[in-house]
Amino acid sequence: MNKNKTINILLWVGACVSLVLAALTAFFALNTEGLYTKVVLILVAVLFVALTAMVGYLAYMDTFKVAPSKEGSKKKPLNYFLNANGKKKGMPVEELTFEVIDKQMNKFVIDAFGSPVALWKNSVFSAGEEVFGKECAFKVLLAYKMLSDLQVHHSKKAWKMFFELPDVDFADIQECLVRNGDDELARALNMYRLSGESCVGEAAAFLDENASYIQRRMLNYVTRKIELFDM
Repeated sequence: MNKNKTINILLWVGACVSLVLAALTAFFALNTEGLYTKVVLILVAVLFVALTAMVGYLAYMDTFKVAPSKEGSKKKPLNYFLNANGKKKGMPVEELTFEVIDKQMNKFVIDAFGSPVALWKNSVFSAGEEVFGKECAFKVLLAYKMLSDLQVHHSKKAWKMFFELPDVDFADIQECLVRNGDDELARALNMYRLSGESCVGEAAAFLDENASYIQRRMLNYVTRKIELFDM
C-alpha cells in the first residue's frame, strides 16, 4: 500500500472516529444533570463536529484529487487557427471560417518567409517540418493560399511570377493539391501554365470560377486536420 493511500484511509478513519465521539459526547450531554457539565459536553461535541467536517473535507479532497485528475488537468494546447483571436479559450472548430484561416495564413507567410512575393521566388516548399509544422500540414494549405491570393489580386506582376515559377516549385504545388485530392485542379493549372502568358485571361477566369471552391477546400482541410495545427 503506498503512502498516499495510507494517508487517505487514515483521514477517513479519523473523520469517522471524530463523528462517533461527537455523537457520544452529545448523548452524554443530553443525559447529564449538571448544567456546567452539560454545557462543557455540548461545546466538546460541537468541536468534534467541526473536526469531523474538517477531516472529512480533507479526506474527500484527497480521494478525488487523482480521479478526474491527470486526464482532466492537462492543459488544452493552443491552436494556430482556433486561438487566432488571441484568447486562451479558442473558438469551436465548427465556427471556423475561411476569413480566419486566410488572416492566419497571411501571418504565417510573413513570419515564415518575410513576404508573399517570396513564395514565388524562393523555393519555399523545400522546407520541412521546422517551417511547415507537424506532418508539414501548412505546406498543403500554403499551396491553396497562393492560388487564392493569385485570384484575389489579379495583377500582371502576380501572374508573371506564376508563369515564371520554376518547374520544380510548381511541381511542389501540384503535389500538395494532389495530396489533398485535387488532381483535376492541379492538372488544369499545369495546362494553363504550359500554355504560357498568352492564356493568362483564361487562367484568371478559371481561378475566378473556382474561388469559392478553393476557399472551401482550405476550410475543409483545416477542420479535418485541426490537431496538426496545435502549437
